[in-house]
Amino acid sequence: MRNLAVLLFFLVFAYSCKPGTKKADDGLPVIPLTSDLSNVEPFDQSDYKLSFELTPLETSDSSLIGEFNRLIVTPERIFTFEVNGDVCIFARDGKFVKKLTRGRAGNEVLHPTDIAFDAKNRVLEVYENRTRKIKRFDIDGKYLDDIDVEYYATELEVAGGKRVFYDNAVGGSKQANRFYLMEDENGGTVYKQFSPKAGVTSMGHSGGRQLTSLDNTIYCIAYYNDVVYRVTPDNPEPVAFARFDNTFAEVTTFEDEENYISYCRQKGVAEYISRFRCLDNGNLWSFVGAFFDSGHSLLWDKGKNELYKNPLQGWPYLGSNCCSDGVFGYNPFPPEAFSQVNLATIDPATRPLYDLIAQRYSRYGENENPYIITIKYERK
Repeated sequence: MRNLAVLLFFLVFAYSCKPGTKKADDGLPVIPLTSDLSNVEPFDQSDYKLSFELTPLETSDSSLIGEFNRLIVTPERIFTFEVNGDVCIFARDGKFVKKLTRGRAGNEVLHPTDIAFDAKNRVLEVYENRTRKIKRFDIDGKYLDDIDVEYYATELEVAGGKRVFYDNAVGGSKQANRFYLMEDENGGTVYKQFSPKAGVTSMGHSGGRQLTSLDNTIYCIAYYNDVVYRVTPDNPEPVAFARFDNTFAEVTTFEDEENYISYCRQKGVAEYISRFRCLDNGNLWSFVGAFFDSGHSLLWDKGKNELYKNPLQGWPYLGSNCCSDGVFGYNPFPPEAFSQVNLATIDPATRPLYDLIAQRYSRYGENENPYIITIKYERK
C-alpha cells in the first residue's frame, strides 16, 4: 500500500509539472515558451490533416508585386500592402482589381503605414502615420472617407467596431509597445492606452506584427507583460487571453535596442514574440518567438497547452506578411524566394509539397506570378 501511495504521488507530481498543464494564478493558460526549445516536438499530424491550395496573383505593369508588408484575405478579396507602399486589390481567385493611387489628393494614399479590413462594414482601411489619418475604401478600391487619428502608430487592426493601434517606436520615441484602443463613446472618439508594464520603457524593436484579428475580436501581444489581450465588441476594456512563460523579472528601462537585446540574452527570454494567429477555430495558434537573433515559428495547441514546431518552418516568407481567418492560413510566395532557402530547414513532412511548388517556380523567371498558398489544419 505504501509503495502504491508513493507511485500515485509521483504520477500526480509528474503530471502537474508537465509544461502543457501550467496555468497562471489568474487561471489563464500559460504558453510554455522558454529559450530552451530543444524539447519542442515536431507538429503532431496524427491529430490534424494538412491540405494546401495555390492561388496565383495576376500581375501586369500596373500590378507588379514586390515584397509584402501585409496580406489580408477575405471571402471576396485579397489585399496586399507592399514594402514600397503600394496597396493592391485582387479578386479571391487572384484576378487583379485595382492598385490604390498614390498622391496627395483626398482620395489617394501617399505614405501608407498599415492596412486593415473592417469585415463588419466590408471596408479597407489604410492608415498613414504622417498625416494621422485612416483612409477608407470599398472592396473595389473606391474612396469613401477618412478618419483623423490622434496618435502616431505603426500597426492598425479593426474588428467588431473597434480599432487598436500599436506603436513599436523603432528609431524614435521611448514610449514603445504602447497600444491604443480607439472607439466611439457618447458621440465622440476616445483613446484608451494599455501596456506595457509600469516602469518598462524601450526604444522599441522591429520584431514582427503584434496585432491580429479573428471574427469580431482583436488580439494584441503586449510583450513586456507577456500577455495576449483580446479586444471584443461587448467589453469596454482589453481582456487577457493567455500568458507566455517568458516573464521579465524586473522593471527595467532600455535606453536603446542594443541594450534591450543584451538584457533578453542575459535573462534567457525571447527578444520578441509576434505574429499570433489562429489556424483552427480557436484551438490551434501560431506565433514566432525570437532567441539570439533566430526566429522560431511555433504552434500552440490551446486544448492541450502544448507547443510544436511549425511544419512550415524554413519555408520562404513565413513571416508577418502571412494571415489567417481562423480556419485557413495564407502565405504569399514570390518566385525568387525559393532560390534563397536552405533545404535542410524544411520539415520532412512538408518537403514533398515544397518540392512540387519549387519545381513549378523553377520553370519560370522572376516575372512569374506570385502565389498565395492556403493552408488548412483540419482536426481529424
